[in-house]
Amino acid sequence: MRERQVLSDYQGSRRNNFTAIRFVLAWMVIFAHSFVLQPVAGINMPLGFLLQNSTTTGQMAVDGFFAISGFLVAGSLVNRGLIDYALSRALRLLPALIVCVFLTVFVLGPLVTSLTLAEYFSNMETYRYLKNALGFSSTVFTLPGVFETNAIVGVNGSLWSIPYEVRCYMAVGAAGLLGFLRSKMRGNLLATVVIFVFLMSYVDPELFDILQHVSSALLCFAIGVLLYINQDHIVLDGRLALATLIVLYLSFGESWFPFIYPLAWTYVLFYLAFQTPFLNIDEKIGDCSYGIYIYAFPMQQLIAYLMPSGTPYTNMVITTAVVIPLALLSWKLVEKPALNMKKKLVAGAPATTR
Repeated sequence: MRERQVLSDYQGSRRNNFTAIRFVLAWMVIFAHSFVLQPVAGINMPLGFLLQNSTTTGQMAVDGFFAISGFLVAGSLVNRGLIDYALSRALRLLPALIVCVFLTVFVLGPLVTSLTLAEYFSNMETYRYLKNALGFSSTVFTLPGVFETNAIVGVNGSLWSIPYEVRCYMAVGAAGLLGFLRSKMRGNLLATVVIFVFLMSYVDPELFDILQHVSSALLCFAIGVLLYINQDHIVLDGRLALATLIVLYLSFGESWFPFIYPLAWTYVLFYLAFQTPFLNIDEKIGDCSYGIYIYAFPMQQLIAYLMPSGTPYTNMVITTAVVIPLALLSWKLVEKPALNMKKKLVAGAPATTR
């Protein structure tokens, strides 16, 4: 009889499909935003009837990113130490973000603003947008005169998640520094408390008002960390994955959906990552999911601005065709070289895609 496989069987191995999954998740964000940024009467999001207003494909994508991130960064900290961890997080997140923000302010903004160039560049709101390049400050969504006639006013709504991810990184770093990740008992206790707090946001209206936009993503991140801590006991089984998927489907539209969804969705993604044929996307293409995520929204806004009579589907197709090559350029010219810098900064440190 075949021995059961657990997450720890893959410890230290790069033979997983997280990169491919992140690619799909990034495209799911494009899919979801197409129906919001270029709405047309009578055209509804195809999967809306399935999800029954419990969540959206865009939210599921972000939650998936956070779940995978929680698992991988916990391993990064435990296996490589705090300095390597901090450098990895900064080099993975900031260089591409900085380039994206500066291109948005100094290329996209001047091209489409309704103001004169003198008015645009003399407006302090233009430079306030540059705060987004820091990665941890409150997100600035607008530029003066840019996309003001679009259905949604805002240049890059996707950036909302980045400060929260940075705070998650900082929380994991603090937990590691205090020894929580090296003690299974303490790590489980801390993760359980965090998960309980966010689950309570669905019960307590006041807490829900504070956390409603981020609770599922942060829950998934905490669950990802929890899976890393308990990887010796997390069984990867097709029958369990199928049962989990069925329960997840049955939960859509139900009051108990928020309590089952984060763990169920995370488990399905992890099963797909480790138990499906290895695609080796890193070697074949590269990890362009981050580039897709940060460039798609402004591109979708630009398409909606230039083609106001377009449909969500035309927006989706054109954005996909333009953003994937742009994201590949970001990976090859900005992200990968930045990650390779770590080997020079930390002796013997491997480059990382996370």
